[in-house]
Formats: sequence, C-alpha cells, structure tokens
Amino acid sequence: MRCAELKYGTLDEWDFHNDTTTQKLDITLKPTTSVRSYQAKALSKMFTGGRARSGIIVLPCGAGKTLVGISAGVTIKKPILVVTSSNVAVEQWRNQFKHFTTIDDSRIACFHGEAHGHHEVINNETLVIIA
Repeated sequence: MRCAELKYGTLDEWDFHNDTTTQKLDITLKPTTSVRSYQAKALSKMFTGGRARSGIIVLPCGAGKTLVGISAGVTIKKPILVVTSSNVAVEQWRNQFKHFTTIDDSRIACFHGEAHGHHEVINNETLVIIA
C-alpha cells in the first residue's frame, strides 16, 4: 500500500526464467540436502506457473525457514540479498548457504556490526549478500 502511495513500482509476480537482464547464479542444493514436505508446500505457494510470487513465508521456530529461503534462491538462480535482524543470523545464513548448497564461499559477502577489521568485498563475482 505504501509503495503505491509513493508511486514505487512493485511486482506481484516475477518471470525469473525469462529475465535475461539479471546475472544468473550458479547454485544448486547439495545432493545430501532434503526439503521437508511442509517446506516444499511453502515453496510451491511461492512459485506457481514458472513465476515467483511475492509474499511472506511463516513457519514456527526450528521449522527450517532458512532452508526455505535458500531453496527459493536456488530455484530462482539470481543474485540473493538476505536481510537479517542480528549479527548471529548473518553468520547463520552464511554457514547454512555453505552447508546446503554448492556455492563457493568467495561468492558470499556478509556485513554486520561485529565484523571489525574484516572487510568484505562486493564485486561482479559476489552473488549472495547477507546483512
């Protein structure tokens, strides 16, 4: 609603398969990674007709929201921005990307308040940004 008031364009659906302007992300889930049935159901609500739909995924604590988010990114195969609420969550997301997917750690950049003296670099090879 607020976006419409400010005249910001929004997308209800994104035809990511036919998006040729956004760089492709070479990422897959590792063969050892399995998505639970309720996680797959949440993802199916997000992806219908070959398009990504906007929305909010709500699952209880410990139900694997991080894996659902990572699986969404793997499905789209486009650069990913993850915004978290804490420094701990930033590192959790990085570790989970490395644990569940084939992405090389050098393609992930993390930013948080406790990263003193450690400077991440964003370049054309960075495809996952977590803050």
